[in-house]
Amino acid sequence: MRLFLALECLGFDARPLERELGAQPAGSYHVTLAFLGERSDAAAVVKAAAPACTGRLPLALEYRGLDAFHSPRAARVAWVGVRGTGLAELARALRGATASQDRPFVGHVTLARFRPPRDLRELVQRHGDADCGSGSVTRVTARAAIPHRR
Repeated sequence: MRLFLALECLGFDARPLERELGAQPAGSYHVTLAFLGERSDAAAVVKAAAPACTGRLPLALEYRGLDAFHSPRAARVAWVGVRGTGLAELARALRGATASQDRPFVGHVTLARFRPPRDLRELVQRHGDADCGSGSVTRVTARAAIPHRR
């Protein structure tokens, strides 16, 4: 199964942005710390990741600012930024402990995906500093990735 390590987004509220994006509420928002790809033993992943979490939790997170991947002009993904002291260090430690071959870490919560890409420049400009809440997280979870329809 395809696995990733993530933080739940306690205190996250992006309902106004969801409406403007025409997105369906995700119901299970998360911050991906490490994408692991195909792994046959989830228990081994959890065991390898545990030491990387020691002394790094809890984390206070702030959810702020709408942005987009690849660019606001041709957005495939709309997201809200995530900030927190120690967040990048936790992601780096987990990626090292689990031999993740991930892209550089960008703390974010995915709100919507677009096929074909959408022009979100006006929304990103208007909501570039949108406050979507804050919360404290105490644990990292291993999750199975569900492929997106193309």
